[in-house]
Amino acid sequence: MTRNIDLEHARQAAIGAANKASEVLCARIGTDLDITSKGHADFVTEVDHQCEEIIKEELAKFDDSIIFMGEESTEFEIVGNKVKIDVPDTCWIVDPLDGTSNFSHSFGAFGVSIGLRVNSELEVGVIQAPITGDLVHATRGTGAWRESLSSKPATRLETSDGGNHFNIFATSVPFRHPEYIDEHMKLITKMFTCFEDMRRIGAASLELMWLAQGTWAAFVERFLKPWDVAAGALIVKEAGGIITDFSGDEANWLTNGEILGCASPRVHEQIMNLIE
Repeated sequence: MTRNIDLEHARQAAIGAANKASEVLCARIGTDLDITSKGHADFVTEVDHQCEEIIKEELAKFDDSIIFMGEESTEFEIVGNKVKIDVPDTCWIVDPLDGTSNFSHSFGAFGVSIGLRVNSELEVGVIQAPITGDLVHATRGTGAWRESLSSKPATRLETSDGGNHFNIFATSVPFRHPEYIDEHMKLITKMFTCFEDMRRIGAASLELMWLAQGTWAAFVERFLKPWDVAAGALIVKEAGGIITDFSGDEANWLTNGEILGCASPRVHEQIMNLIE
């Protein structure tokens, strides 16, 4: 069924929800947490659940008929080296605390990520970094924008390709799937031949945010879930970047866990030539 949704009001609702969750995260970082294991090197805290409920309630005030897809309430499968997950045609896609491990260790690189998919298109993306106060957002077709806690006006984001010797790439290693670490490390090693350096942050939403604002020129990772990347991928594309999976497909990255985000076609072609 085709849905008609007021995207500007949806974006404002997502920003409001992210702000409320961010207030909780700022208040709880560095405090005693109830940490539970969901699997190998995969943890959740009571704060993840609390923030997911806050966001769900806030978004329902805008339109309670939109399906809510949150990290702590959605199941998925891993089949070989791919994620397998169904994403409704129209839904909110939410990570209430991206970077739970960072948060648990009082490391400030974590974020709130809220995406809205409408009629199978990502239409709205909002990411907030609570510790720095940075807020980035995009509505499809209107560009990507960055705001901060200061009174400065919003600035439009643009990806940046500074050339081989002035480009940084961001990545992780598949630490929850150690059988694929060697394969990914081989790719990372090859990427050092055409990049200045590498960063590993541990929060995909923020890594995509920094790609969109030109901090680095590429982000490469496996085994990600829709809530890790939906908002950030839209923001990167609205900032002029490219998002595909490792085969170059421009749609399957949302559901198969592979994401290759690049600042320019040149960088994308360069990395695709390195992927076996």
